Amino acid sequence: MSKRTRMFVLPSLIFMSLFAFLLFGHVRQTIHDRVLCSHGTHLLHLSDPIVVTVLRTQEEHRRGLSGKEELPPDEGVIFDFGVVGPQHFWMKDMRFSLDMIFLDSDWRVVKIFSAVHPDSYPDSFDSPDDTRYALEVTSGLVAREQLTVGTALRMLSCEEIY
Repeated sequence: MSKRTRMFVLPSLIFMSLFAFLLFGHVRQTIHDRVLCSHGTHLLHLSDPIVVTVLRTQEEHRRGLSGKEELPPDEGVIFDFGVVGPQHFWMKDMRFSLDMIFLDSDWRVVKIFSAVHPDSYPDSFDSPDDTRYALEVTSGLVAREQLTVGTALRMLSCEEIY
């Protein structure tokens, strides 16, 4: 093989390998996202995706996760209040600890309560005035993902993935 051919082939192979890696990495992530998703749920992109159910009605907000036995580590709920303002949460009828993450309209973290225990009831966990959403996930996710105030989260509806 001539020097000129080697100078062309080697960069071409490197470029094609990089392109294939990026393409198949995206395809693999898309397939993974589709397996996790079901109609009516959303996917929160973290180091490990979290499937979240969006609660929009007052009845859904009132019920939340109360009475449930557990919350799998790859699932959560988002309370969409529809408007921005302060919110107040408590752990009435809860059977497991949670991380509560309050978010603004741009999906930025505005306040965090980590490892909130069911025995904390009747204490109230209050959000700032700029809260639009509240995310409840299994206790420990905030620490594992190193979430802090100001962190921007990325949320996709499962319909967007398909």
